Amino acid sequence: MARPSAQGEMSKENIKAFAAKFDPQPFRLDKATAQDTIFRGLAASGWHTAAMTMRLLVDGEIKLAAGLWVQVRRIPLATSCATRRRAAS
Repeated sequence: MARPSAQGEMSKENIKAFAAKFDPQPFRLDKATAQDTIFRGLAASGWHTAAMTMRLLVDGEIKLAAGLWVQVRRIPLATSCATRRRAAS
C-alpha cells in the first residue's frame, strides 16, 4: 500500500545556510572550493540530511515514534512499561 510522504528541498541556499550555522566546512559553503574536492560540488552535511529526514518523518503520514513499536508488539505502551516496573520490583 503506497502512502504519500512529506516533501523537502535540498537547495544550494539551504546547504549553505545550514553549513554556515552548524557545519562550516569550505566544501559546504563555497561552490568553487567544492569543485576541487571529491564531491565535485557543494556537499550537504550529514547532519543536515538527517535533520531533513526527521522532519519528513514527522510531517509524513507514517508515524514512527512509539506507535510502530507498539503496533508490532500489539500491546499498549503504558501497559508494557507498568508491567516491566512491577517485574523489576
